[in-house]
Amino acid sequence: MKTDALTGLKVVECATVIAAPLCGRLLADFGAEVLHIETPIKGDHLRNFGFEVDGINPWWKTYARNKKLITLNISKEKGRNILFKLLEDADVLLEFFGRRLGDWGIDIQSFKKNIQD
Repeated sequence: MKTDALTGLKVVECATVIAAPLCGRLLADFGAEVLHIETPIKGDHLRNFGFEVDGINPWWKTYARNKKLITLNISKEKGRNILFKLLEDADVLLEFFGRRLGDWGIDIQSFKKNIQD
């Protein structure tokens, strides 16, 4: 089910597994434009979690619904710069990469430095 209640809301989702991707899916179901960012080599863990039906993991099919998907290596400076550029137009950042973001040099200070109001 998709409605237009959140049309115009732009969300960047840097998350994997269940909780944040479910939140992103619900926002997308209500009309938000959700851009899901995956790591380039393995993609989202849900793609390979458990079993497949017709070559697709049903968890992935459920949680990726109504989202736009891109791969981006945010562990590299070029990828981080692209992320910051995407966030300039975003209303919401959904993040669940845990400590890895800090390891990659992404924290609240880098957001303040790189994202213009």
